[in-house]
Amino acid sequence: MDKHLISDIHEYAERHPGLEFLDANAAELLRKEVGRRFAFPENHRWWWQTVPSAARIVSYAEGEGLKKLRAMVGAQTGHVCLFVTDDEDPPWPCVKGSIEDAITMVGEQRFFEYAIVDINMTWIVFDTHMNTLVYVTQRG
Repeated sequence: MDKHLISDIHEYAERHPGLEFLDANAAELLRKEVGRRFAFPENHRWWWQTVPSAARIVSYAEGEGLKKLRAMVGAQTGHVCLFVTDDEDPPWPCVKGSIEDAITMVGEQRFFEYAIVDINMTWIVFDTHMNTLVYVTQRG
Protein backbone atom coordinates (compact mmCIF):
# COMPACT_ATOMS: atom_id res chain seq x y z
CA MET A 1 0.00 0.00 0.00
CA ASP A 2 1.29 3.47 -0.88
CA LYS A 3 2.32 4.92 2.49
CA HIS A 4 2.14 8.50 1.14
CA LEU A 5 -1.45 8.00 0.00
CA ILE A 6 -2.47 6.52 3.34
CA SER A 7 -0.70 9.31 5.21
CA ASP A 8 -2.42 11.94 3.05
CA ILE A 9 -5.84 10.36 3.63
CA HIS A 10 -5.21 10.03 7.37
CA GLU A 11 -4.17 13.69 7.59
CA TYR A 12 -7.17 14.74 5.49
CA ALA A 13 -9.53 12.86 7.82
CA GLU A 14 -7.93 14.50 10.87
CA ARG A 15 -8.58 17.96 9.38
CA HIS A 16 -12.22 17.17 8.55
CA PRO A 17 -14.40 16.38 11.58
CA GLY A 18 -16.99 14.64 9.38
CA LEU A 19 -14.49 11.85 8.66
CA GLU A 20 -12.94 9.20 10.87
CA PHE A 21 -9.89 7.15 9.87
CA LEU A 22 -10.52 3.75 11.47
CA ASP A 23 -7.72 1.94 13.27
CA ALA A 24 -6.40 -1.17 11.52
CA ASN A 25 -8.34 -3.66 13.69
CA ALA A 26 -11.68 -1.87 13.27
CA ALA A 27 -11.09 -1.54 9.50
CA GLU A 28 -10.31 -5.25 9.15
CA LEU A 29 -13.34 -6.34 11.19
CA LEU A 30 -15.54 -4.08 9.06
CA ARG A 31 -13.99 -5.37 5.82
CA LYS A 32 -14.73 -8.96 6.86
CA GLU A 33 -18.33 -8.05 7.72
CA VAL A 34 -18.80 -6.34 4.34
CA GLY A 35 -17.34 -9.42 2.64
CA ARG A 36 -19.77 -11.70 4.47
CA ARG A 37 -22.76 -9.47 3.77
CA PHE A 38 -22.05 -9.33 0.04
CA ALA A 39 -20.66 -12.90 -0.23
CA PHE A 40 -17.25 -11.74 -1.50
CA PRO A 41 -14.25 -14.08 -1.28
CA GLU A 42 -12.33 -13.52 1.97
CA ASN A 43 -8.92 -12.43 0.72
CA HIS A 44 -9.59 -11.57 -2.90
CA ARG A 45 -7.92 -8.37 -4.15
CA TRP A 46 -10.65 -7.34 -6.57
CA TRP A 47 -14.04 -8.06 -5.06
CA TRP A 48 -15.60 -6.31 -8.04
CA GLN A 49 -14.58 -9.26 -10.21
CA THR A 50 -16.93 -11.50 -8.25
CA VAL A 51 -20.10 -9.39 -8.37
CA PRO A 52 -23.37 -10.83 -9.66
CA SER A 53 -24.39 -10.22 -13.25
CA ALA A 54 -27.07 -7.82 -12.01
CA ALA A 55 -24.39 -5.34 -10.91
CA ARG A 56 -24.58 -1.92 -12.51
CA ILE A 57 -21.33 -1.07 -14.30
CA VAL A 58 -20.57 2.43 -15.56
CA SER A 59 -17.42 3.37 -17.46
CA TYR A 60 -16.03 6.87 -17.25
CA ALA A 61 -13.40 9.03 -18.90
CA GLU A 62 -10.59 10.68 -16.98
CA GLY A 63 -11.95 13.36 -14.67
CA GLU A 64 -15.56 12.08 -14.76
CA GLY A 65 -15.44 9.39 -12.06
CA LEU A 66 -16.68 11.42 -9.10
CA LYS A 67 -19.49 13.01 -11.11
CA LYS A 68 -20.63 9.54 -12.17
CA LEU A 69 -20.28 8.27 -8.59
CA ARG A 70 -22.47 11.10 -7.29
CA ALA A 71 -25.09 10.26 -9.93
CA MET A 72 -24.88 6.58 -9.03
CA VAL A 73 -25.49 7.06 -5.29
CA GLY A 74 -28.11 9.73 -5.98
CA ALA A 75 -29.48 11.88 -3.23
CA GLN A 76 -28.51 9.50 -0.43
CA THR A 77 -27.20 11.40 2.57
CA GLY A 78 -26.20 8.72 5.05
CA HIS A 79 -22.81 7.63 6.26
CA VAL A 80 -20.45 5.36 4.37
CA CYS A 81 -17.24 3.49 4.87
CA LEU A 82 -14.61 3.95 2.20
CA PHE A 83 -11.95 1.26 1.86
CA VAL A 84 -8.71 2.33 0.21
CA THR A 85 -8.05 -0.78 -1.87
CA ASP A 86 -5.60 0.83 -4.32
CA ASP A 87 -5.02 -2.38 -6.30
CA GLU A 88 -3.68 -4.14 -3.19
CA ASP A 89 -4.60 -7.26 -1.28
CA PRO A 90 -6.41 -6.75 2.04
CA PRO A 91 -6.29 -5.61 4.74
CA TRP A 92 -7.42 -2.17 3.55
CA PRO A 93 -7.46 1.14 5.41
CA CYS A 94 -10.94 2.59 5.93
CA VAL A 95 -12.44 6.02 6.41
CA LYS A 96 -15.95 6.49 7.79
CA GLY A 97 -18.12 9.57 7.25
CA SER A 98 -20.84 11.18 5.18
CA ILE A 99 -21.15 10.29 1.51
CA GLU A 100 -20.33 13.84 0.45
CA ASP A 101 -17.29 14.13 2.74
CA ALA A 102 -15.95 10.80 1.49
CA ILE A 103 -16.43 11.72 -2.18
CA THR A 104 -14.82 15.12 -1.63
CA MET A 105 -11.86 13.42 0.06
CA VAL A 106 -11.38 11.09 -2.91
CA GLY A 107 -11.35 14.07 -5.25
CA GLU A 108 -8.54 15.71 -3.31
CA GLN A 109 -6.17 12.72 -3.56
CA ARG A 110 -4.29 11.13 -6.42
CA PHE A 111 -6.34 8.49 -8.24
CA PHE A 112 -6.70 5.30 -6.21
CA GLU A 113 -9.03 2.34 -6.25
CA TYR A 114 -11.59 2.18 -3.49
CA ALA A 115 -14.79 0.56 -2.37
CA ILE A 116 -17.48 2.68 -0.75
CA VAL A 117 -20.27 0.97 1.18
CA ASP A 118 -23.24 2.47 2.95
CA ILE A 119 -23.26 2.09 6.72
CA ASN A 120 -26.20 -0.37 6.55
CA MET A 121 -24.33 -2.47 3.97
CA THR A 122 -27.17 -2.46 1.47
CA TRP A 123 -24.99 -1.28 -1.44
CA ILE A 124 -21.34 -1.00 -2.37
CA VAL A 125 -19.59 0.82 -5.22
CA PHE A 126 -16.13 -0.04 -6.48
CA ASP A 127 -13.94 2.32 -8.48
CA THR A 128 -11.63 0.09 -10.50
CA HIS A 129 -8.32 0.52 -12.28
CA MET A 130 -10.25 0.14 -15.54
CA ASN A 131 -12.11 3.44 -14.98
CA THR A 132 -15.37 1.74 -14.15
CA LEU A 133 -17.75 2.08 -11.25
CA VAL A 134 -19.37 -1.16 -10.17
CA TYR A 135 -22.56 -0.79 -8.09
CA VAL A 136 -23.81 -3.84 -6.20
CA THR A 137 -26.75 -4.29 -3.87
CA GLN A 138 -26.71 -6.88 -1.12
CA ARG A 139 -27.19 -10.43 -2.36
CA GLY A 140 -29.96 -12.65 -1.21
